[in-house]
Amino acid sequence: MAKNVACFALPLLCANLVQLLYSATDALFAGNVEGTAGIAAIGASSLAVTCVVSFLSGFSVGSNVLVASKHGAKDEEGLRRVFGTSVFLALLMGALFCVVGIVCSDALVGLMAVPESVHDRALSYLRIYFLALPFIALYDNVASCLRGIGDSRTPLYAQIVGGIVNVTLDAVALLVLGLGIDGVAWATFFSQGVAFLFAFLRAKSMLKGRSAIRPTTGLAADLAMRPAQESESRLASRSATGVAAQPETGPANQLTTRPVTQSAAKPAAQPAARLGKALICMDFAIAKEIFTVGFPVAIQALCVTLSNMLIQVAINATGETNVAAFTAYFKIETLIYAPLVALGQTTTVLAAQNVGAKYHWRVHRGVRCCIALGVAFAVVAAVALLAFRFSVVALFDQNAEVVAAGGLVVLVSFPFYWIYTFIEVYAGVCRGIGKAKEATLITLFCFVAMRLMLLLLVQHCRLGLVGIAAIYPLTWLFAAFFLGFYYYAFAHKELHPAPHGGC
Repeated sequence: MAKNVACFALPLLCANLVQLLYSATDALFAGNVEGTAGIAAIGASSLAVTCVVSFLSGFSVGSNVLVASKHGAKDEEGLRRVFGTSVFLALLMGALFCVVGIVCSDALVGLMAVPESVHDRALSYLRIYFLALPFIALYDNVASCLRGIGDSRTPLYAQIVGGIVNVTLDAVALLVLGLGIDGVAWATFFSQGVAFLFAFLRAKSMLKGRSAIRPTTGLAADLAMRPAQESESRLASRSATGVAAQPETGPANQLTTRPVTQSAAKPAAQPAARLGKALICMDFAIAKEIFTVGFPVAIQALCVTLSNMLIQVAINATGETNVAAFTAYFKIETLIYAPLVALGQTTTVLAAQNVGAKYHWRVHRGVRCCIALGVAFAVVAAVALLAFRFSVVALFDQNAEVVAAGGLVVLVSFPFYWIYTFIEVYAGVCRGIGKAKEATLITLFCFVAMRLMLLLLVQHCRLGLVGIAAIYPLTWLFAAFFLGFYYYAFAHKELHPAPHGGC
């Protein structure tokens, strides 16, 4: 189990890191070439984009869960329809948010109380960034579908190619063409387009050329693989007598076996339908299923980001120095955040595949494995970043006041980042087993309602930068507790135990 999780999660977390490092690269170039005003303009406006991007990324979870479930159940035709419908919905939603975002960008900048000194730069950056939303939506859905069938390497390759394009265009736009913050936004636009095209073309080639129910690469672990080695050895011993055991699903949806003669047994590998017939299509029944799973996650992501926007408004009101400090902190945070998100996504795929394959007991083992890996990583990464916090913040802005403030925020938050592992894993497994609504409600309460109450308390008591930074670990603690309680008290019981006892 640990090996499968690691093999699947490693390319996934690398892809997430590369994707999140897009914005970190933008901030690095802007801070070093344009100064404090440049990085402040990106930081003050980027959360508006993050709201929409978070919604689109959350919505793609619906495609991820359905593809993984179809893959686990070996439903090739259903998998094809989910993929085509997902791409079509992503195109529609990306275009819609692009148009609405550009029209409303001026109002968004005003609502966020962006400092007057960087208002015009932030507005221009925001409008150009919104043009990239169709590419972002399409990439997220294609990548989610690929991960659902066990391929976490293609999204990684796509992000690496896009990342190289982003860095190259950042350098050309700022150092050669002198386009300023607008050049940074255009670099993101083109890099996201390249990443989507790479992933889509690879998916098109792969899905036309082979069965999607098989692992697509050597490293893309099938997280619903047949786990019971003991059963396999017993079946092998029976084959000598001319009797084989064939899995079937009983009335209680438990995996059982029934003896059949060898001559009646079906071939192990049936020719599968290819997915190249309709890579973009619209199936309204599938669209409804995608909305059922993905919409609660998308609303959660949007509301959490909105609460962060309100916190950003409070940060913006404290001045340009603190805005730049928090911007640097959020970029540094991605080094821990991205791998933990990858573990959460891995847990979702693992749970959905194994529920589809009726291997429910493997879900429990996967949860424990992902928690152990996540906590170990978070502790090691946090210790390293705490030791070099001032040097890392200085990479984004060498202003002494910004470095001091950013280092303080890191000191308040990072010692508690291991708690975030439990949030990602418990929320991920709940989505994978069909409990996305419940996980969404818990997360909304902790990350929206509680954060707003704590923000009001911080402002009332005038706790300043330290108080704002402390809001995050406090809400992580409550969210981890409530999600863990829900999983073990309710969701955990709906999964069937292992047939021979234990998990």
